[in-house]
Amino acid sequence: MDDGSWIALIPFVGLAVWGIVELVSGRRRRARWREIASRLGLQFQAKDPFDTPSRQKKQFFREGHSQRAYNVMYGDYKGVRVRCFDYRMTEGDGRASGTSFFTCLLVATPVRFYPLGIRPETTGDRVNRLLGGHDLQFESAEFNRQFAVHCTNKRFAYDVIHPRMMELLLRHKHREIEAYGWSVLICDPEGQARISDLEGEVVRLLEYGIEFVGLLPHYLQAARK
Repeated sequence: MDDGSWIALIPFVGLAVWGIVELVSGRRRRARWREIASRLGLQFQAKDPFDTPSRQKKQFFREGHSQRAYNVMYGDYKGVRVRCFDYRMTEGDGRASGTSFFTCLLVATPVRFYPLGIRPETTGDRVNRLLGGHDLQFESAEFNRQFAVHCTNKRFAYDVIHPRMMELLLRHKHREIEAYGWSVLICDPEGQARISDLEGEVVRLLEYGIEFVGLLPHYLQAARK
């Protein structure tokens, strides 16, 4: 090997080191999920036994490509059926591609939802409104400033997002919600929970989901059977 040949090996060495780091990190994260599931009395599987992205009809799972749920924790939590998991999806192709990671919760509901989206309002939402677009508006000015809400049935959205529900959503205003059918998806659009905070984030997600379900009006359960 001549004096300059080793330079050509640098990218390959870097990729090998990166691969080892990713492998070790993935194993640590998987082990942490398993510990949390055991502590909470839930089941755990590293591979998604539900084929979540394919079977869920939520827009979140249609974004990008190469979608995959993994590190799946599931079962009954405080009497409610839940599924908590890591999720990844890729947008773009080749050098222009990028992969996003999330930690998500799917929680079963006693109400069958029309498509409903509740997410933190962005600059794009405000510009769109100035250009004539609109999202649903509620009696709370603070709630309207913080969230963009879309639903195929306005009356249903107003029934779900009553004053107490608005208070709950404002306490968790960094999170995004998409509801459709018999479940609600909750995630942080900013990305995946760190290993160091994984248990805390999972518990916060679970408690939020349980409280959300608990605040659904009982009359909607009969109306949407």
